[in-house]
Amino acid sequence: MKYIKKIPEENEKYTEELLKTGWKKLKEPSLTTSMIISFPISVLLIFLNIKYLQYFFSPLKEIMNNKGNGFVMEIKLGIWELIFYLLMTIVFFILHEFVHLMLMPNFLKSERTFWGMRATYFFAFTEEEMSKFRMMTVLIAPLALLSFILPVFLNMLGIMNGFTVFLCIVNAGGSYLDVFFIILILFRIPNRSIVKNNGVVTFYKKI
Repeated sequence: MKYIKKIPEENEKYTEELLKTGWKKLKEPSLTTSMIISFPISVLLIFLNIKYLQYFFSPLKEIMNNKGNGFVMEIKLGIWELIFYLLMTIVFFILHEFVHLMLMPNFLKSERTFWGMRATYFFAFTEEEMSKFRMMTVLIAPLALLSFILPVFLNMLGIMNGFTVFLCIVNAGGSYLDVFFIILILFRIPNRSIVKNNGVVTFYKKI
């Protein structure tokens, strides 16, 4: 695993080698286009997560039930509390990417697995081969674990509060690209295929 400043671009020479050895390029839009056309998925994920979290956080349920009458939220934070919440939000974003990393093949020793950060986001990325099912598992895991499974344990421990609800919802909404690429992989890559990336481009080969 290595640190990089940005996800590498497609290596065209490597692409030629892959195509010659039976790999096929997945038809997928550019990252910017993907973000635009998949944004409705973000709205849907937020809605679904809010409905789900109502079972664990009663104030959220009261807010949703009174939406027709309107509601008022008052938040009072000192400077240190604000800094703490901002730091915890960043930690949660990092945790999202760490969950991706943990499920990538041999992520600790791999020379083709990377993590990094930009000014506005963190990322995890691998060029290792994996099955179609494992690729989808890598993509869905942070959404499932942090927005749907984690609240169950927080509720059991009695530490579910407005801020943890906020983190879960933000994580759900921010997982829209993961879900979008799962849909692409599910419908455009045959079953019993292996998948790998060359930079931002995805390749697959049926086995």
